[in-house]
Amino acid sequence: MKNLILILSTVVAVLFSSCTKNENPTKYGVINLNLKINYPEVDTKAAKTGWEVGDKLNIWFDNNFASDHENPDLIITCESTSPLTWTAGSLRSGVTLKPTGVMYLLYEGHNDIGSYGYVDMGDIFYIVPGARSVYGESATTYCGNLVVAADNGGSGFTYNYSTETNTLSTPSPVSSWKTLTKFKVLIKGLSSANSSKYQLKVHNETHTGTDQEFPSGMQNIQLVYGEGFNFGGGMANGWTGGVADDEGVAFYYYRFACTNPSTITFTLCEYNNDDSYRGKKTCSLSGKSIDATINKCKGVFLNYTQFGDYE
Repeated sequence: MKNLILILSTVVAVLFSSCTKNENPTKYGVINLNLKINYPEVDTKAAKTGWEVGDKLNIWFDNNFASDHENPDLIITCESTSPLTWTAGSLRSGVTLKPTGVMYLLYEGHNDIGSYGYVDMGDIFYIVPGARSVYGESATTYCGNLVVAADNGGSGFTYNYSTETNTLSTPSPVSSWKTLTKFKVLIKGLSSANSSKYQLKVHNETHTGTDQEFPSGMQNIQLVYGEGFNFGGGMANGWTGGVADDEGVAFYYYRFACTNPSTITFTLCEYNNDDSYRGKKTCSLSGKSIDATINKCKGVFLNYTQFGDYE
């Protein structure tokens, strides 16, 4: 009889525990999402036109800035585009969510923030991946991709978190994205699978006034609480590394002010599969003007056949 009572007590305890868990989901387990996230207003000729399945958004919450940030506080992934739905990964260990707070969001085209280097500077500081010296040049390239950020002018976007339903939500849409990569050169005819074997230099040969001789490179991404996202420039000599694109190999820069008709020379540095140097080729465009300084990604599209022989 005692054994029967003990068994019944155990069953009741298990049933009670199950009911309690269903009514109050485990805090910070698999977080439910009810997020309204608008797509950035990028130039459709230079970048994709909307979120795609597999896209990842890196999120940081305002009350966690004093702790280590080698990884974002939360990464969410686009699971469907019609309707647009996101799923959450695990919340970073040690992170706490408030009933109401602010968050900062970052999209980077590699969809792999873990490939970036990290430097602990008291704020969030990531080094763009793919650092490589340019053959025969005093230059280092980084393989930057399309980068857009949502920081609401530095103040962050409001979020709500419900412990009862374990749901992270946004009372108003995340919008007003900041385009950190404003200039893209796409070379068609190159193998996207071998994107790491290419480096590109852009040189405004006839720059005048406030126009730039070289576009600003990409080296790091920084997030400062209360200030938002900023981009640190790379080498100031026009070189950058290639990344895979659906139509070939793309080369991204932070900005390029070339508002007057100019002669722009593109120098492509190539490497073999074993990383040995293959050679450099050039292509020039005359009477070209590019204002890649506004909050969009402007593009120039070239075909590999436009480049001459190896130098």
